[in-house]
Amino acid sequence: MEALREASLPLPLGLKAALDFALNVQVWEALRRLPGAPVEGAEALLRVAQEAERFDLELDLRGASVAFVGVLKEGMEGLVEAMDQARCQELLEFLKAGQRLKLPLDLAGPQNLMVEILERGLPPLLERVIKEGDREAYRLASGVLQLAERLNFNVEEERKPLEPFEERLAADPDLWP
Repeated sequence: MEALREASLPLPLGLKAALDFALNVQVWEALRRLPGAPVEGAEALLRVAQEAERFDLELDLRGASVAFVGVLKEGMEGLVEAMDQARCQELLEFLKAGQRLKLPLDLAGPQNLMVEILERGLPPLLERVIKEGDREAYRLASGVLQLAERLNFNVEEERKPLEPFEERLAADPDLWP
């Protein structure tokens, strides 16, 4: 198949149908992995989509959009309950993968949860960064703001209180590569 693709020759219908079937099975296998291993499942979906694109095949990703939003919303609910750097980073990577897949995502539910995080969870983090210079709180606050941006929020105002801390970090030679 690879030789045919490289020679810009069309795949025979039988091979194309078999490849289409195999890739769609891989989509559903990746979807089953999403709840337990969101980032790995999303990356598997991305690899399958790239493979389909190489051979000019259309995948059935309707179920992927719904599953993606469900896993994202569940993760956001967990972040609302307990602000956690690892969970925030995982959600950010998961959302990036979903956006690279170009899935039509209904983000209303995750966006509503982000409003709650920005109103309740972020202010105490910003306070710890500003008053105590807490680097862990900074990493989490920065991750939350990146996640908010991925969810189409303008967080310019929320970033402003972090600027003096970021300038101190940038001036610290111990942190330079």
